[in-house]
Amino acid sequence: MLVSVIIPAYNAGRTIEKCLKSIVNQTYSELQIIVVNDGSEDDTEAVVTNMAAADSRIICISQKNGGLCKARNAGLDAATGEFVAFVDADDYIEPDMIEEMYKAYDGKPAMICGKYYRENKNGGGYGHSEARLCVGFVWGKLFSNSIISDYGVRFDERIALEEDVLFVLEYMDICRNYVIVDSALYHYVMMHKSLSSKYVPCVELVERLISDKARQVRAHSPEFMKHFPQRNNEMVVMVMKVEYNDCASDSPVTRSERIQKLKTYLRDERFLRELKEKPQVRMEKVFVYLMRLRLVGLLDLIFMLIKRSK
Repeated sequence: MLVSVIIPAYNAGRTIEKCLKSIVNQTYSELQIIVVNDGSEDDTEAVVTNMAAADSRIICISQKNGGLCKARNAGLDAATGEFVAFVDADDYIEPDMIEEMYKAYDGKPAMICGKYYRENKNGGGYGHSEARLCVGFVWGKLFSNSIISDYGVRFDERIALEEDVLFVLEYMDICRNYVIVDSALYHYVMMHKSLSSKYVPCVELVERLISDKARQVRAHSPEFMKHFPQRNNEMVVMVMKVEYNDCASDSPVTRSERIQKLKTYLRDERFLRELKEKPQVRMEKVFVYLMRLRLVGLLDLIFMLIKRSK
């Protein structure tokens, strides 16, 4: 069966060759390798074109820069394989990743996912993650293209963060079948990206979409949702992320508006119910503690100081 591997690439001239070599040298050879050059300003297109001349399985699609979601969607539009895999242009995969995942296929549409290695950009390994940490990403998986094409599953081009999570949840809401391969097969290369200090307009939309979809998936696939951390309190996490984002120095949301928004949530029954859940990470613990005490002014001040110190 043909597997379509989609690689979105933007200014990936330094990493795309290693990435592509790890794919063309797979032990499973029935591949359609789709590189979407998303308006790169370096030699990405030239590197891909040269490699495509030596391997007819490689297809290069060039488009104006439209962002990760648009690039991946262009790859999905071109994919003709029975399965779809995603690889980021600065990452690479084990020689047997596709084969090992294909072996786990039992004839039913599914999401097949493995573990991954996390590395810094200099190649220093950090060891492999727990398998549950992989489910929130689209890379390191095989998706059934029949589900994607028949139901029009696509990346939401309105958003610019957590697009992987939303895609996985959309897919699982339809497919409702997954398999975890107990092997680390994907190399995720850390690029030392820190939490941004800038305001992101779509954060509230993203968190609401994820919260709503996570609730739907949990209703029919509770075992799958156990692999997602912090999913008993989606609303609390959403409000925390929105508040943190709104505290950016370039945010159009004023301090009085932020405080009023927090007070509004303190009148919401679901939010109050979720506040009783045990918080998991440090920032969430601070948020929950101060919200329980209704110290919204102090909470806003602390988050503003943290956000603007980045």
